[in-house]
Amino acid sequence: MNLPHKLLVERLKKHSQALALPLGRRVGQPGHDVARDYLLKQMNRIGLRPFRGDGYELSYELPHPNGGKLTKFTNLVGVIRGRDRSLPPILLGAHYDSVIDAPCVDDNATSVAHNILLADHFSLHPLERDLIVAFFDAEEPPFFLGRTMGSRRFCEDHCGDIRFAAVIVTDLVGHDATDC
Repeated sequence: MNLPHKLLVERLKKHSQALALPLGRRVGQPGHDVARDYLLKQMNRIGLRPFRGDGYELSYELPHPNGGKLTKFTNLVGVIRGRDRSLPPILLGAHYDSVIDAPCVDDNATSVAHNILLADHFSLHPLERDLIVAFFDAEEPPFFLGRTMGSRRFCEDHCGDIRFAAVIVTDLVGHDATDC
């Protein structure tokens, strides 16, 4: 997918806008389900293979950190097969939830959109090794660094036997870094 710069920017903007919902994507809120459904549609369109089982959804249920109510979380994970499947894979990840009830374009809609574009590209131009594309759930507080955190659940529950060649997790793409 060697697209002109202008077309890449338009696609990045389209995906970012689809995910930057006015009321956000917080776990348990309607926008969270809208974002998950959008990502599932994109993963199907791209032609990713499920990481495990017959689908992209790797769901888990754990007590919510605030109150202990059993809550369902869902990581979305697919694979673009590489030319040499014996090589250790690369993991490309981003979280699709938001921290507040706002669009949260920079945290993390544009990062997710960026990874959709990368998956598009590598589905047409496979790497030597497999590329695992993951969209993590429950990465924002109160889940961050806890046992419900999506990236933690993915690694601990599904990656014990995998030695990754690289792990690239994108966050805050497009964030104003003038204070750095």
